[in-house]
Amino acid sequence: MSESILSHILLYERLSGDLFLSQDKIRVLNVTDQSRFLSSLALVLNGNATCTAVYVDLSGKTVFIARNEPITLNDERYFDRFFRQIRSYATLTSLYSIDDKAVKDIKDQLDSLLCEYNSKKMIDYFGRNATVIDGLREMIKWNTDEKNYFVNELRSKKESYTNHPLMTEKIYLILKNYTEEDYMDFLLKKVDEFLTARDQLFKNQVIPSEHQLMLAARLAMLLYQSRLFRFILDHTIGTADKGVYYFEKTSAHIRAENVLLKCLLNNKGRYGQIYKNISWKLVPSIQQTYKLNITPRQAFENIFKNLPHSSNEIISNILQKTTSESFYNQYLKKLKEIDEKPVYVGDVHAEILLIDYILNNNIKQKDYLNQVEIGISKMPCLPCSYYIAALNKKHHCCFYQSDVTNSKLYGKWIYRLNEDPSIINEINDKLIEKLQDLIKKILVESDRDGDPKKSGDSNIMFTSMKDDEFEIHQYHKFDKFNP
Repeated sequence: MSESILSHILLYERLSGDLFLSQDKIRVLNVTDQSRFLSSLALVLNGNATCTAVYVDLSGKTVFIARNEPITLNDERYFDRFFRQIRSYATLTSLYSIDDKAVKDIKDQLDSLLCEYNSKKMIDYFGRNATVIDGLREMIKWNTDEKNYFVNELRSKKESYTNHPLMTEKIYLILKNYTEEDYMDFLLKKVDEFLTARDQLFKNQVIPSEHQLMLAARLAMLLYQSRLFRFILDHTIGTADKGVYYFEKTSAHIRAENVLLKCLLNNKGRYGQIYKNISWKLVPSIQQTYKLNITPRQAFENIFKNLPHSSNEIISNILQKTTSESFYNQYLKKLKEIDEKPVYVGDVHAEILLIDYILNNNIKQKDYLNQVEIGISKMPCLPCSYYIAALNKKHHCCFYQSDVTNSKLYGKWIYRLNEDPSIINEINDKLIEKLQDLIKKILVESDRDGDPKKSGDSNIMFTSMKDDEFEIHQYHKFDKFNP
């Protein structure tokens, strides 16, 4: 069975990635602060790469970094500079408050460094979803009646908003005690400021400054961390489909940086001596070339021939007018070159590469509940989530929350060298089931609408944490509204 897994990966990559077939992203609710910290660290170290994974060896005071792609000299320079600033921040916050000028200066330097290194991906996020931007431009023109719909929503459910607030509600509805009308006007004012800041990023196609990029990201964060604003996005023409997703993406890096610095500030006893002396080490990438014993076409034929036995009447009716050849030619013809020359070159994905390194070097976290936990800059692809679950079970630990996945696959995927065949077979069996579901979904959506629906990608970013002092301090930097 395991000899067909790489061809199944090729089929899955094409159907879930290139076609961007609409998928359910699975997130878990019980994410630990440690997971938030590590995944935030992975994101700010990712730059323009596909994915970055990190593991912090507390006893050795070392951050291990793994990538889907090779590390460049620019990456190395950034890692050196970034961890130099983290060491300074950990040292200074052990001596002074966050209001001290030296601490503020280090934070500003980290802001600039973060935006400089991650600017290409951040600006790309700001440039997406033109429909959402058009919807926001209409939003700031709303008349009193249009605004009052959401004012009444807030007024009728204000207890719910204040009992379970996000950070923006905590500050403005609770601490500053804004009225419903004031809060609505405040949000629309910030939408206007956000659009101005965003437009400046693309004005005359000039490379924006780190200050411009950070301002836009901070405003995106303020809006994203408002439950009422998310409700507004979800119930407004133009922003209902992708509005919340857009602000999640555009605020991800600044929220990630805040998580890192807040963790260091709030855990001085545990992290103090570690991050004052933290260093980084690269995990070497692993690339392998395989001769495919079963081609993608052969693997597809084996899966497709089992579909007519489906008990779903709609699927059965569609299959009466669809052949495996017609489906393959329409959706999988890009794999023809591999069918003719069945050679597969793949890389161990960053999260699996890091787990492989941890296992091979017998690394264990002995000073914190014996947990071995990694962080990833984005949700794992589906095969990696299956793989992590199998490795968690085999090694009786939790490397990562394995039920978190973006349900897609980016980049040629391979398993660890000398992996247990039973694990490969387990992943392969699950992939076959998923491929059957994908094929059925494509058939149904194509029969109904003509083309499968598309969806976007998502970074993993669980950034909600206890203790508001840090965020309140950050919000003061761009709070200019006076009701």
